[in-house]
Amino acid sequence: MICVDSNGQAIEISVADQMWLDDAYFKGKQIHLEADAPRVALAYRVSTKGQVDHDDIPMQKIDCRKFAQKQGWRVVKEVAEKGVSG
Repeated sequence: MICVDSNGQAIEISVADQMWLDDAYFKGKQIHLEADAPRVALAYRVSTKGQVDHDDIPMQKIDCRKFAQKQGWRVVKEVAEKGVSG
């Protein structure tokens, strides 16, 4: 899978990282957290036309999900916004 970073550079997402985009895979990881794990919401946003055109959201989603899992946080909501700044 190829995505574009915030500088407009094409980046290939590894197969291992692509798994983090799979909701079933991520939920499977989350099941193993402690019952009293802190709960968080993740928000993904792009604000430039280039980011909207090249869909920078998958890269953000991978990084945020991996970080939340590493911290032991239970993700209870995810939102994505593709809006261009005023």
